[in-house]
Amino acid sequence: FDLSDDYPEIPGYEPIKDEKQDKGTFLPEEQTIIHRYREKKKLQFELTDMENPLFISRFTNNRELAFAFTHDKTTNISLMAQCGAEEKELKKYTAAPESVVDRLMVKFPENWLDQEVFFYIKDDNNQESEKESRIIKKESSPKLIIPNTISFGENEIPAMDRVISATTKEEFVVEDESKLDKSHWKIKVKEEQPLTNEKGQVLAQRLSYKNQKQEVPINGDNQPISEGSGSTKVNLAAHLQLAVHPSDTVGSYNGVLCWSLEDVPE
Repeated sequence: FDLSDDYPEIPGYEPIKDEKQDKGTFLPEEQTIIHRYREKKKLQFELTDMENPLFISRFTNNRELAFAFTHDKTTNISLMAQCGAEEKELKKYTAAPESVVDRLMVKFPENWLDQEVFFYIKDDNNQESEKESRIIKKESSPKLIIPNTISFGENEIPAMDRVISATTKEEFVVEDESKLDKSHWKIKVKEEQPLTNEKGQVLAQRLSYKNQKQEVPINGDNQPISEGSGSTKVNLAAHLQLAVHPSDTVGSYNGVLCWSLEDVPE
């Protein structure tokens, strides 16, 4: 006989199974089989990362989770995560002490982003703790903020070639509030539409950007003009320049610059 699966359900209690007793051979005489139970110890789980949403690396989808749990130390424990119908075992604990405080690096699937994810533990008897939920989001990349208009003011046609600086007092700003990833950003700019007056006359490739290393001519190619990490502010008047020549025609000139920011792990 095999009675290992014939333990009656008793709410709040779990069977203490004994393979030697539960399995055997029927004998002619009367046999007594004793089923023993113990009170279930409720599984306790806490995700100690209290923030919600829970931000993960924008480069790797990784995040270190901090958590704690208590359980019956005679059972094995699985740390679980569930998103919709998809369930993942994050870590298996065998012979763990009754109270555990731990950290674990977790890589989140792309399809779990911006979704509610439940974290919990369960034991060998499929008893589960209460679930804690977090919305999973990628940490934001640095932001580049550029003035809507950059002006060089009103200037006379020079008697000889000269370079004038932007009169715009505003700065371009890089806002980097990331905490998980230390990144290295690079700002690029290109001349999307050259300076053109109302008669269609063009001042092509007259702009340049003077950084700490060199003077970078601004043309139709997307090229780097500044790089760094963290947040920063740059005074455009100190860096952006326009070359003017005696042969230039009087007029009001307007053009378009296209700015971009690339963000890579440091």
